[in-house]
Amino acid sequence: MDMILSVEETKELLDVAKGKKAGSLLLKNVRLLDVYGEKIYPASILMKNGRIVAVNPSESCYAEREIDGNNLIALPGFVDPHFHIDSTQGTPASLAEAIVPWGTTTLCGEILDITHFAGIYGKGPVETAKAFLKEYERFPYRLLPLAPGKMSDSKVTEELMDWEGTFGLGEVLSHNILCQEEPYLNILHKARKEGKFISGHILHIVWDFPDDDVKARPLGFRQMSDDEINQFAIMGYPHDHEIFNYEGVDRILSRGMSPLVRTFEGLAKRVMSGVLNDHVPTENISFCMDDLFLQDIKMNGHLNLAVQQAIDLGISPIKAIKMATLNTAKNIGLEREVGSLAPGRFADILLVPSLSDITPRFVYKGGELVAKDGHLIEDVHVDYSELQWKWEKHLEELAKEDLAYEPTDQELSADKKTARVPVYHVIKRIFEEKELRVVEGKVLPDVSRDIIRAVVVDRNDTRKVIKLFISGFNLKEGAMAINFNQNIYRIIAVGLEVGPMLAALKKIDQHLGGMVVVDKEEAVVEFLELDIAAVASSRSCHDIVSKVNAMEEKIKTWGVDIDNALMILWFTGFLYLWD
Repeated sequence: MDMILSVEETKELLDVAKGKKAGSLLLKNVRLLDVYGEKIYPASILMKNGRIVAVNPSESCYAEREIDGNNLIALPGFVDPHFHIDSTQGTPASLAEAIVPWGTTTLCGEILDITHFAGIYGKGPVETAKAFLKEYERFPYRLLPLAPGKMSDSKVTEELMDWEGTFGLGEVLSHNILCQEEPYLNILHKARKEGKFISGHILHIVWDFPDDDVKARPLGFRQMSDDEINQFAIMGYPHDHEIFNYEGVDRILSRGMSPLVRTFEGLAKRVMSGVLNDHVPTENISFCMDDLFLQDIKMNGHLNLAVQQAIDLGISPIKAIKMATLNTAKNIGLEREVGSLAPGRFADILLVPSLSDITPRFVYKGGELVAKDGHLIEDVHVDYSELQWKWEKHLEELAKEDLAYEPTDQELSADKKTARVPVYHVIKRIFEEKELRVVEGKVLPDVSRDIIRAVVVDRNDTRKVIKLFISGFNLKEGAMAINFNQNIYRIIAVGLEVGPMLAALKKIDQHLGGMVVVDKEEAVVEFLELDIAAVASSRSCHDIVSKVNAMEEKIKTWGVDIDNALMILWFTGFLYLWD
């Protein structure tokens, strides 16, 4: 991806700056936010060929068009340094309607889920990735694709790293570095040697492999040690997005890397309150989104939400905005291209009412108006039909009794009326041992204590079923399910009774992928088909949001009282990556 101007392109911009040629647009009467000087001043912005040519040009400079900014504040477009496109349930095209109206104009996009699934499905991972990213250069946001650093064969990663459309390397799982796996060390060396951007994945928890053997079954999760964090700095990691508390900010900053703060599960509020209370300089801290469903983004916001939350906590508005613009641009190595409103940079401009309300009224990408008052100026349409693969059902013979939990002898009480079984709490992210009733040799859920059933089912000839209990959703009836494609075709379903859960599993199994909510009568309430390589829907952003909203509203009537419940369900499936 070449962003460097040619000599001829540079000469044309110089002529416009001299007043010898016309610019394409002059945006007048704005209050420009200078992220370098941390001040706001009255300004006009002259643009040509998608770039800013001059700020407050002289009267000798002119443009083909002039627009009155009506004294709105001009901010640089927001830059997301770490985002999984194929975790949104949308395509790169439908994602535009979700993020651009909120002010995100540049995004480092990971594509590891779709690439991985293509491999286990028998399709070409590299060809699939390119098909998923096709026509991305005409989108109303700057998509900077990252080759998958995890869940794909290293040869696939290397081939995508060599593709001219690739901006850099996506996150590599921590244990592959700590266990010094040669293929991954070689990939990181290749990225550093070629000056490619590297996306980091460090803190929080790691899988503990026996004797550093990544092919062996993980022993469990554990916290990252300080000695281990040092190793990622040695590897050239610029940042880490696995920040779950203020302590994580300190541990990453002190080793010369930048923490990326997310909004998911209230993390921005939790982390930034510590930054504020400890008076930590924010120049090396940025925001990112990581994983979010399209519905959540469209309804609640993208990077603007993180910035707004930081401002509401008491962080200086300009410093909060820098965390989504200049700080990020520096971190990904594009300070001369994006992240500020200065000559030579792309003319990616947000016009907002005030620093207390940064919801954009107008969004410009490359000097062209792409969104106004919360909507795209023009919808993006891309044909992804080549990724709508066929699927053969595998779960038709699955029965209700296959989903019931039968306790082990070790779990059963002496009178066989109760059993002590592990229950996973989806918010605390820990297993807790609980005593549950046993009737006719089957362990029962306990809705009074928010303990429901869960199953993880393989969609192949083995039809393997992993059974467990879950708490944290507060679900009191019905069932919900979603497929996740990590290492094998799998669906995770939760509910009180096995009937609705079985109906949910079989509904998804009729399709390449999907997410579904089923009522207590075993009827489908709403279903979102993920017909694009089992990870994305070919529907429009509006349709996807409508369907997921319907699911969220229904499960709330059934007691679910947490945000992002369906995405948390998807994340829960990752517990069984290696099982």
